[in-house]
Order: sequence, then C-alpha cells, then structure tokens
Amino acid sequence: TVDTFIGLAEFKPTGTGVLDSFNTQTNIHLEKTDFFSVSTHGVNAYTFLEYVNMRLVAVYDEDTDPTETVAENGERTSRTDWSEAAHYVQVTFTLGPQYQPIETGLIPLDSVRVGQGTFMANAFTDKTQSTSGLFHACQQYANGSLPDQNILDTRVEQPSCGPNSEMCVNPNEIPDQFVVFNIPLGIDWLPSASSSLSANVFVDLVVSAIDTVAQASMGSPNNGDAPWQMKTTLTASIPVVAGGINIFCDGITAKTDLVDVVQVDLILGSAASDDELSRLRIFEDIANSDLTPKAASVFETDSIEAGLMTLVIKGDSSYFDQSGTDAFRVNVEDVITIHIMEPATAKYDEVKALLETAGDDNSLSTGIDTDGYLLNGAFSFIVDRQLQRAYLEPSDGLLDICAFNPPRPTSNVPFPTTCVIRRDIRRQTYPNRNGAFSTAVEVPQMSETDRHFNSVFFTTFLGDNDYAYNLGATFSQVVADKYELNGRYLRAFMINPGYEWTPTQTGGQSIFTISQRLFLFALVNLDEAFFSAVTPSYTLPTTRANPNTVTSGGGGGGGRRR
Repeated sequence: TVDTFIGLAEFKPTGTGVLDSFNTQTNIHLEKTDFFSVSTHGVNAYTFLEYVNMRLVAVYDEDTDPTETVAENGERTSRTDWSEAAHYVQVTFTLGPQYQPIETGLIPLDSVRVGQGTFMANAFTDKTQSTSGLFHACQQYANGSLPDQNILDTRVEQPSCGPNSEMCVNPNEIPDQFVVFNIPLGIDWLPSASSSLSANVFVDLVVSAIDTVAQASMGSPNNGDAPWQMKTTLTASIPVVAGGINIFCDGITAKTDLVDVVQVDLILGSAASDDELSRLRIFEDIANSDLTPKAASVFETDSIEAGLMTLVIKGDSSYFDQSGTDAFRVNVEDVITIHIMEPATAKYDEVKALLETAGDDNSLSTGIDTDGYLLNGAFSFIVDRQLQRAYLEPSDGLLDICAFNPPRPTSNVPFPTTCVIRRDIRRQTYPNRNGAFSTAVEVPQMSETDRHFNSVFFTTFLGDNDYAYNLGATFSQVVADKYELNGRYLRAFMINPGYEWTPTQTGGQSIFTISQRLFLFALVNLDEAFFSAVTPSYTLPTTRANPNTVTSGGGGGGGRRR
C-alpha cells in the first residue's frame, strides 16, 4: 500500500505586509490487490525479500467414514464436511545469501497482524465485522488466546492428512535462505469467495535481518558505511476467490450402482399377442444391489406354461446412448434356480432363512478383501479382478441343503433329495447337464433363425408340437417388440421353470417334473467393452423331439411356485 500526494505551494507578500498564500494538494491512495503488494522502509532503498508468496490454507476435519450420512452432500456423492475448517496463511520468501536473522529472530511475533475486508484501511478482525482493524494473530497464538486454538491445532496435526504446519515459529536461522512462516487465522475465519475481489485477507509483518557482509566489514553507518541491520515491512493483500484456497483433508466419494441405470422386469407365463401379454403377471424393477436382505417377489402359477420366466433387462438409454458409453452393454452373468419338489415347507424355510441372513462386504482390519462378497447366507459373488467380472456362487450352507448333482434314486429311496440347484446361465453361457438341453435362452433382435431357436426352446418343456413351436416364436416377437430389444442394454432371457431328471440321474428314463417352489437368482453386470464379448451357445434339440413329460412327485400342472 502506498500513500503519496502531488502538490504545489506558492507564497508572496502583499501590500499590507501579510503573506498571501496559494497552495493545492491531491492525495493519492494506491493499493495493489492482484496477489500481494510489498512496501519497505529502512535506510536502504530496496527490499531484501525475494520470491515472496502468500497462500490461504484450509484444513477440514477428515471424514474417516464416507458411508455415514452426517456431513455428506447428496445420495450418490459424498464430500467431507467443510464446516469448522482450520484456516491459516502461509507466507514464503527467500533472502540473499548474506542475510541471517537477528538475535531475537527474523519475524517479531508482535509485528504480525491480519485482517479481512475490501480495503486494508477499513479491515475487520473477522468475517462477523464486529471489530475494525487488524489483530495480532501470532501474539494471541503465543499466549493461547486465539479463538478455537485447540481445534485449529487438532485439524492441522491430523496424522493421515493434515499438513502438520507449525504456527508462528520465529526462525532464528535459515540455512537454505528459504523462509516458511504460518499465521493462524482461526476456525471458519475466511470470508466467502468473491469474484469481484471484494473479499481480501490482509497481512502485515516486519522482517528483521542482518547483512553479514556489511557486519563483517566492521563499518558504521554513521561514518557512511553500509548498514548491517536490515528491516522491512511486508504488507500483503490476498483476494479470496473460488479455487484460490489450498485444502487439506478434503475427500470426495462417488458411488454409482448399476441399478441406477439398469432395472429388471420378470414376466411370468407366455403370450401370443400384446393383449395377452398385458394380462400376464409382470414384476417390474425388481433389481437391487444392496447387501441387505430384500423381500422376495412371491408368485403362484397353475401350469408349466404359466410358470415360464422371462427376465427383461432394461438399460437407461440416456446413459447407454451418450458419447463414451455407446459400446457398453449389459450382460446376465449368472442365473441360478433352486427347485424344491415337496409339498412340505421344511426345505423352503431353510433356504429362505439363508436368504434373509445379512451379507458381508468382507471388511477386515487390514482393509477390504476384494476377492468377493457374501451377498447373504445363500450366495456370494466371486470377483475376478483381472477380467473385471464377478460370478454368483452358492454358499456352503446352501449346498448342505440343496445339491447340484443329486444322487440316483433307488427302489428304497425314489427321491433322494427334494431340493436341487441348477445353473441356467453360467458366465454368460448356457450350460446343460448330460442328457439334457439348455434351460435358458436369450430373446434377441428377431430374425427367422432367432425365432427358430426360441421355438425349439419352448418344445423342450411344452412338448414337440406345433402349438409349442409357434408359441415360442410368437411370444419372443411380442417381448422383442414391447421392450425394443437391441442385444446391448435392452435384453430378455427365458428360463425353463421345470426340472428334468436325466437318465444319468434316474438310472433309467428321463423324468420331467414341476417344482412346488422355485427360487430364481440372477447376477447382472455392466460390460464396458474392455474385453471381447462372450459368444453364447445353446444345446437344443436338432429335431423337434418330444422330451419325456412324465410328472412325478409333486409335479403335474397344479404345482405351487414361488
């Protein structure tokens, strides 16, 4: 800051012997607010400070748990709470190699003053603007009277993220000629940012140094020799602008679940027209990505045809059709069904209890085990980090109740198990057991070949007849038209609701049964086109051979299904 004037004075005698005076003066006040300004006073006509820099610093209270709701902003994006932030000014400068601090230190602490406002001449001690002027920040800090001083020290000294800067340390030596001096301001002290540069922080301090070259000459300024004790006043005005504050311990957590851009419908039954489809039971938006148990969608059907399950994947076009995501696709990674073939509820209750067991994100004392997560008591998914894929796997608890490969029946034990686990889709492929056909098929963008695959699929559980064959083609077309399937983010998959006991399982002929109760689980993932897509293949009848549709146990057309 510079205060000066331009003036003229003239004096001349008058005839009465009284001085007649004429004078004029224009006062000029100059203040530089670009970044900082420096004025100096002393016997020398220059400042011995070089490369002076000032920066405003804020230290937040570290958010060690970004999942909690306190101090978070938004549902999917959370950021560390910036209230009660510790604020200070960091002053840095260099001195020439001949300068060293005087015996009492380089910066007298009682000379350090700070304030805020538009101009230094009418500055305030804080943003409440209740007290005018600058306040002695380091003097208050030294005697422990700075407001909220303990909180400020705690913020700055946070071990994991704090800058651990020491406040108001008066250096008595500067071996590298570089000086860092931190001036505490307080908690939430800084004014709001202003694009018009009307919010500023003012710093005023004295720097005292010894010119060791002049001192070594043993001369005296009174004799015309160079002075060896140097002083200068450093005065700075720092504008508070958006993005102009250095921040420590800030953290941003962003979370986007696939369920935000993809949902799933479940269609029960089949239809030969749009009108018939509108009368079917359709569960809408049933997907979730939480590890907490969800209430299952429960349904009942009266026939195997009515129990056909069609899983429809509905991606949000506003996400998948934007630039950068136009190559993304949604895949059904795994589908597992559990078939319970007994009228009693014992097995059903055991499986249901596992499903209602809370999941686990595999958090350990050393961090998170990212090899997989326990979804609930019945399932976990295993993560392949290299391929960036995950797979659905039954838990040991579920395998103790239900078997993948049940033992053969005998004359004494015709039904060795009444609970069977079946993989309908495994890692985007359509597996089949020996002697059986694929139990799932995709409903793609329609063509004559596609319709044939879907038609043949219908014959595997409804019998080799024109009705089943034609219904498969018609229903596939109805679904493809209704959901505008595109094979990328709008896709549909049909799942056989029955269970076929193959000759290798029965030791004789095939037995096709309908389960009294059925659980369906699907794992859907987002393919961001990092790897080649999996090419699926089906095992379906090459001719329209009629599968054995003999029902046994609790089978038949009136099975209760869930």
